[in-house]
Amino acid sequence: MKLTARQQKWFNLGIEMAKECSSIDEAFYYMDNELANEMNYGTYSNGKFFVAGFKGHTPEWREAYRYGEIPESGRSINYAENKWESGVSVIKLDMDVPSIYDVTLGWQGIEKIKVAGWYFGDSGSDGEALLVDAVKVEG
Repeated sequence: MKLTARQQKWFNLGIEMAKECSSIDEAFYYMDNELANEMNYGTYSNGKFFVAGFKGHTPEWREAYRYGEIPESGRSINYAENKWESGVSVIKLDMDVPSIYDVTLGWQGIEKIKVAGWYFGDSGSDGEALLVDAVKVEG
């Protein structure tokens, strides 16, 4: 999967700002107001692609499995701390192998689904990988 024009824009901006700024905080401080507003009030993933570009980390399109549908917000909730995760949590990247969740959630009748999304190397509070802009994969 290739980056969309929007994703590429933010990724490229991160690369350019890294040439001029020594930290992400500095890059945000010097960012044009119009761009800052677009990042803050656009989709959540704008900032993820910007930071990836700034850090020189190319996002990877990955398939994974999770229990339950993808939240409408596009982000999972860390219930222990009552705050948003930086993406949708998944139990396994790229493979359908048994996990403890197959027992604990499978027995509860929660559907296991295949999803795909952008992986930035992040994990949630429970160690699960997080995908950004995740979509359900049919089949």
